[in-house]
Amino acid sequence: MGAQGGTSPVESYPDTAELSATLKDRVLERIRKGDDFPATSATINLITRLTTANETSVSELANIILTDLGLTTKILKLLNSVFYMRFGEVRTISRAIILLGLENLRNIALSLTLFDKLQKKNSRLLINLMAKAVYAGILGRKVADKVGYPNTEEGFICSLFRNLGEILIAYYSPEDINETEGKSSENNREDRRTNERAVLGATYQEIGIIIAGEWSLPDMIVHCMKRVYNEEILANPSQLDKLHYISAISSQIADIMETTRDGKKLHIKNLIESFGKQFEKLNGAIETIIPDANKDAIKYCDAYGLDFQKSTLGVSLTGHSPKPSALERESVSLAYDLDAQAARRDGSAEGSNALNPETVFADGMKDITNAILDNYSLNDIFRIVIETMFRGMKFSGIEKTLLFIKDTKQPVMNLRLSLGDSMESLSSWFTIPTDNSGDIFNVAIERQRALFIGDTSKEDVQPLIPQWFRERMHHPLLLILLPIMVKGRPIGLVYLEGDPQYADSISSTHLNYLRALHNQIMLAIKQNH
Repeated sequence: MGAQGGTSPVESYPDTAELSATLKDRVLERIRKGDDFPATSATINLITRLTTANETSVSELANIILTDLGLTTKILKLLNSVFYMRFGEVRTISRAIILLGLENLRNIALSLTLFDKLQKKNSRLLINLMAKAVYAGILGRKVADKVGYPNTEEGFICSLFRNLGEILIAYYSPEDINETEGKSSENNREDRRTNERAVLGATYQEIGIIIAGEWSLPDMIVHCMKRVYNEEILANPSQLDKLHYISAISSQIADIMETTRDGKKLHIKNLIESFGKQFEKLNGAIETIIPDANKDAIKYCDAYGLDFQKSTLGVSLTGHSPKPSALERESVSLAYDLDAQAARRDGSAEGSNALNPETVFADGMKDITNAILDNYSLNDIFRIVIETMFRGMKFSGIEKTLLFIKDTKQPVMNLRLSLGDSMESLSSWFTIPTDNSGDIFNVAIERQRALFIGDTSKEDVQPLIPQWFRERMHHPLLLILLPIMVKGRPIGLVYLEGDPQYADSISSTHLNYLRALHNQIMLAIKQNH
């Protein structure tokens, strides 16, 4: 269907006046008014706000992830999939940020959070679309690597989100998807776009771009959701355009693998050639890219909470249909059949799934040891230590873990890292004066002793609470203070805060882990001096 007034169909940007406003706005309004509209999620809003790699943003992202046990577990499982094993096992979110960078991990957290919300509707259509999106992401990462794109994680995330519009419509307006698909010829992309306009007043991609813009998704993701016109493909593209092409190729290969029965190889070959000489090396590499992606699909979808083998694409690749003849078996093999048994065995090995403090502490200690051996910066080592303390002691009622470092010019200790609370809000008031005032902080520093204060409301503790701190205490606290001393000089302080009702439940084993982690900080400082 053309746009109103008999003009030609719009094929470019979604904000043009020629789109059928009545149809398009009906669909958009249904998405926006959904009670569980993902953009209303506080987690998604917070993640999308983090756009700079400064220390505050890194701490805020870590806080968002670590306060959600499910998200933490999923990210660590994902990072320990085959894609990331070059790093060795990643056991802490802090090390993941160090290895991947803030932007990459932010986008992974965003995708996991969004998919978790969307899959709550147990829809076969939605599962099929999300499984195909994850598969496209896997391909995107591999294609990016083969064509020399420097940030392969961007290849993954942009390919994953490319068909967000169709996923959202399947969630909020599935009857429109059914009507569109019912009118389309198999594998005819132009026919599908025409019918999407007739039913929705816009294509799936255009709907997705509008919503992605409203959610403030990264610009590169929004750009890569746009349609690629063959006649506009550049021989010498910018990095952003190259990423756009990578996501388009990966998404279309996923479509081919799902819907094409015969001649998959030829379809893929023709697709790659349509993007010009810059991608011609893919034709040789595709023989390994597709089988590798097939094997990775089950494990990767598992991290996203999806059963890949129950999706249409999974069924197509695993060949769960009746036993084929010898001739059919040959064509299936040429179409890059999935070795289901091998993938199932690969998928049985879980990633880091830390559900108890002993595992958290032990895994964190390994990450810290690797960080020290790999000559990580002091700040990176500090972050891994503080995260390990925070996660391990959460089981014992600890709600905040902070690191203070001594100012070299003033007699104060300033907040360096914060888990469990906003670093930005704490920094505005939480500075520890080192003025020999005899309060709990100075007692720990001057006596070079770790202090365990089970309840700040106790009579013998009250005189040791400084007034500036008392004014911020709205209820009694459990405090653990660990002074950082090097050669008898105070360098900093680790501060743990929690609920006094859990004080008696903190075991000596967990306190010993804290001491060991505390010693790791001092060891790292000594090695850097």
